[in-house]
Amino acid sequence: MKVTKLVFGLLCFVVAGALQAQVIADFEVPALGTQGFADNGWGPCLTGVNRIADPTGRSAGVLSIGFDYTKGAEGNRRGTLEKTNFSPKNAHVLSLMIYLPASFPDGGEIQFFAQDNSKWAHTTEVYKGSDLPKEKWVVINFHIMSLHLANPSNFNPYPPNQFGKFGLDIWADGFTGEILVDDVTLLGDTPKAISNFEVEALGLDGWFSAGWGPGLAPDGIKRIVDPTGRSTAVLSVTMDASLGTRATLEKDNVSISQSDHVIGVKVWVPSGFPDNAYIQIVGQDNIYWAWHPKVFMGSDLKKDQWNELYYDVLSMYTIDNSSFDPYTNKTWGKLIIDIDQNTSFTGSLYFDDIEYYGPAPPPSATLESPPITVTGGMTDLTDPFTGEILYYNKIEWTDLSADIGETYNLYYSEQGKITDVTAPGVIQLSTKIPRGVQVFYHRMYTVDGGEKTVYYAMTVTGLENNQLVEKPVRDGISNSNAVRAKTSRLYEIPLVDSFNFQADGYLDEFEALAQQGFRCRLRNEQAAGDEAGAWTPESTDLNFTGYIVMDSQNMYVGMQVVDDYPHGDGQCWAGDGFDIFGGLYDVRTLNSLFRGTDCQRGGDLGGGYRFGSAIGASQGDHIQVSGYDPWTPTGLKYAQDIYEGGYVVEFSIPFSELNAKFNASFAPQNGMIVPLKIDVNDNDSSVAGNYRTLQNHFGDVPGNFNGWMRAEAWGAPMVITRTPVVVGVDSKEVATPQQFALSRNFPNPFNPSTTLSYSLAHETEVSIVVYDILGKKIQTLVEGKQKAGSYTIHWNGTDESGASVPSGVYLCKMVTPEYTQVHKMVLMK
Repeated sequence: MKVTKLVFGLLCFVVAGALQAQVIADFEVPALGTQGFADNGWGPCLTGVNRIADPTGRSAGVLSIGFDYTKGAEGNRRGTLEKTNFSPKNAHVLSLMIYLPASFPDGGEIQFFAQDNSKWAHTTEVYKGSDLPKEKWVVINFHIMSLHLANPSNFNPYPPNQFGKFGLDIWADGFTGEILVDDVTLLGDTPKAISNFEVEALGLDGWFSAGWGPGLAPDGIKRIVDPTGRSTAVLSVTMDASLGTRATLEKDNVSISQSDHVIGVKVWVPSGFPDNAYIQIVGQDNIYWAWHPKVFMGSDLKKDQWNELYYDVLSMYTIDNSSFDPYTNKTWGKLIIDIDQNTSFTGSLYFDDIEYYGPAPPPSATLESPPITVTGGMTDLTDPFTGEILYYNKIEWTDLSADIGETYNLYYSEQGKITDVTAPGVIQLSTKIPRGVQVFYHRMYTVDGGEKTVYYAMTVTGLENNQLVEKPVRDGISNSNAVRAKTSRLYEIPLVDSFNFQADGYLDEFEALAQQGFRCRLRNEQAAGDEAGAWTPESTDLNFTGYIVMDSQNMYVGMQVVDDYPHGDGQCWAGDGFDIFGGLYDVRTLNSLFRGTDCQRGGDLGGGYRFGSAIGASQGDHIQVSGYDPWTPTGLKYAQDIYEGGYVVEFSIPFSELNAKFNASFAPQNGMIVPLKIDVNDNDSSVAGNYRTLQNHFGDVPGNFNGWMRAEAWGAPMVITRTPVVVGVDSKEVATPQQFALSRNFPNPFNPSTTLSYSLAHETEVSIVVYDILGKKIQTLVEGKQKAGSYTIHWNGTDESGASVPSGVYLCKMVTPEYTQVHKMVLMK
């Protein structure tokens, strides 16, 4: 049983049986492996990421990162270590230990990077090789709160957000070898005050002018009511340029414990504070009394707002404990805040919340499967084109009472109540679900959209006696009784013997299959993004119709996208383009729908894929994997046509290339059911560096945790079929209609022609006429008496004389003695 870990005389406590709440990874338990850290593929130089026994003998296990600069071209001697999707909670700092070999170059860099899961802005903090000692363990820190305050609109990993990506970007030209990492820990979730100036009776709380500079105004250090309103009171420091440029504050004999790793200082800086001025924090221990400053330039400080400054005590100690050691005597000789404004500044700065940040105390909780509740047949989502309800089941559970590093597993069965997750017929729906999610949306599919009875159960996985164990189902608590709920109808992927595919920018060959009765037109089910509230089925801002077809050799993709401003930044996840998420496997053969926590490049078990097209990409880079990585498969046939108001993309990729790229062995067979999700992205932002403002989603239930990375959440399964599936709903449509109806035209918007369907409940006079937006008649499509039945007509964008009409909005109006309906149609040339 692991009790303590010795780190240069400092103790980092780990509770027996579970990682403490803020230890992200300590690599002590072999069963936990790399604890989610992996090569993310941004650079070519990593040769391996593995959990190994610590070769330095400091601890039981560490993370080994292999690096070989020869694998990268000049200018790209880079490898990137990444962990995805975890919360910093309320921590201010993320700390880790790193061991660099003697051969690591001084010109190399270790770059922390992070992206939140909202804006995904790339945020970095850099450590130079020349600043890091070699062949010894040192602490380096990523200052989360400071970076958030510096750019809050683009970097906010705090709840309800989290880190989408976090890791180390290693740049090391000329280096081949092994780097070690250990003890990835969050600090400052529960800060310990040195001074917060909240208690009036404490006054300045021991802070005084050190007299090392004359620039402090008379009575220049005062406790005052916080003029910014952030807290009760602050320490005000007023400088007077007529007296001098420098002022120094000091507090003596401040205690420090082994768990105090970082000092945080909040400072409000006025707009007149010069860019060439600086604030430095200095700690002098009472052994060596050496001057160890951390300098913050005025140019790096946000004006007229609060900044957070950090003094990395443990990091400085591990780098040089021969002249800096506040821990042995557990007391500072002096803590100093030194301000030098260097010019003619006169004004006040405010200081507050001078605090220690360290690991949180170990939590405790009983490892047991949680209680669940299930709501079947949720009806709040509807298909905007057909009006069909997109039914799904909502499964909720309650996390353990404390965070002990546990994860959760969800199961379902159609055969009976689940008491044993290994029983026949029990399917693992999702696993490795982290703490804080507490909900899963399960969208079920059948050929006919009928009802289905299912049962659910939840278990928990965590450490017990240093072994990773999954706790059993608790009958009546962590399982459900029968849930009877409606399902969604499966869409279809036509499987053809041969496909007359032409990479010409026209989708006639795809639409011909839809006209034969295949349910293969894939359209937006849910809009998302800043502009989603204004989206309608007639939207010209963003809309799409997609198709997927297969034969024995190839997958064929056709996408017609309506976009009022087609351009893009060259990456399909961020600019104008689309992503297709899917699985190269038959879900009917699986006892677990989970394929990995990141299935975009195959996933842990292979077969998951994400590829798409960006219309703004350079020639040859249009097809991209994982939203950004160019891929040109052998045998690719590709066409793209961008026009005013939209674009068409169509391509074919051989299955041999797909299988090799995504670690699969897929060959389409009649009756297979495969997962599929489509995101179409629109970037109309005028803000440099911003990205998609609107998305169209097909095959999605909004809100599932990391639904874009987990194959079990890639909704809308598709049945691969050689003939259109005939179901009861369709047969009713073939019979005499029960009511009059004019369906929306398809496609819409369109170019050059569109199709309309309508139905008559009995024999009657009927007219269907196209008008322009001003009410002028353009063309009569139907006029006269017709028998009861369902009909299909086409409009080719011409007027009564046969002349083509211009792009614009047109109205299609159907009139009978008993029924009138009008739909908008958008012609975009």
